[in-house]
Amino acid sequence: MRIPKKALLLAVKRGLDVSETFSTTLYTGNGGTQTITNGIDLAGEGGLVWTKRRDATGNHAIVDTVRGPTPTSGSAGNGELYTNSTAAAVDSDDFDAYLSDGFRLRFNTATSNSSGASYASWTFRQAPKFFDIVQYTGDGTSGRQIAHDLGVAPGMIVVKNLINTTDWRVWHRGAGAAHGSLNLADAFNTNNASVSSVWGDGSSYIEPTASSFTIGSDGGVNTITNTYIAYVFAHDVNDSGIIQCGSYTGNGSTQQVDLGWEPQFIISKVASAAGSWLILDSARGFSSSTTESAILYTNLSNAEFVATGDIFTTNATGFEVANSPAVNTSGNTYIYCAIKAPE
Repeated sequence: MRIPKKALLLAVKRGLDVSETFSTTLYTGNGGTQTITNGIDLAGEGGLVWTKRRDATGNHAIVDTVRGPTPTSGSAGNGELYTNSTAAAVDSDDFDAYLSDGFRLRFNTATSNSSGASYASWTFRQAPKFFDIVQYTGDGTSGRQIAHDLGVAPGMIVVKNLINTTDWRVWHRGAGAAHGSLNLADAFNTNNASVSSVWGDGSSYIEPTASSFTIGSDGGVNTITNTYIAYVFAHDVNDSGIIQCGSYTGNGSTQQVDLGWEPQFIISKVASAAGSWLILDSARGFSSSTTESAILYTNLSNAEFVATGDIFTTNATGFEVANSPAVNTSGNTYIYCAIKAPE
């Protein structure tokens, strides 16, 4: 599914409204049909929904409009993906429909709608200079170019083999070739493949561009006849931008990361060493006024962990990094993807 022409024209004309493009929504499961209204037009523009149970162990579940809300039983590649697992897509009827202002759930399922359970959902709408979804079939050819519709260079690319058990492959501009290819489902800083066999032509690493990214023959991105999904996040430093993917070097003390705006969502990982992927957002207790940080980990099914004290403290121009080994060990490289808060 390509980004609709309507979205492209609007983005060029007036820039993106983050409240129409991204949402963190907290809700309680009801064990039956439930509509989650978040203001994101998934029916018309397309996008991704990511849910996680907060109060107990449970998988991180990802669905998207390219693959559809209700897969046919046994259909290769449809259904839920779990960021904490290397498994292929799992057939599921949890997500009943994508709507013009959110999505609809059904059934009593642990990943998204168990009665009385507490959930967080993050919705990313497809839009130029923000986020794109690309589905493709592998051909095993190193140096293959995969087109995307961001219109700017990506900041982060996440790829999953939909029909076989493989690691999630993650490219991030802050890690680049220096730290290999990251995995979303584990805490390791690199996978076992060389970076050129994942993000290159088999002998050289190739930087993504404003229109495409290059893949090698690694099974995580390009096995012949296998189906893949790529989630492509932009990096936009323009005044009208709402997403940035960057890095910083730990100094063992507090330090400021400048974005030019206050973030509402950050996903972060140490790139130069083993360490979990952290997700923080303002809806769960991550802002300039809190003294606790509510953390979920993409590579773990654990319930939400509430850390005493700040991990990241947001402010009008970015966020301050605390003196914490999880995010600021001296000499380590840390990467992040941050999304702007509504004004």
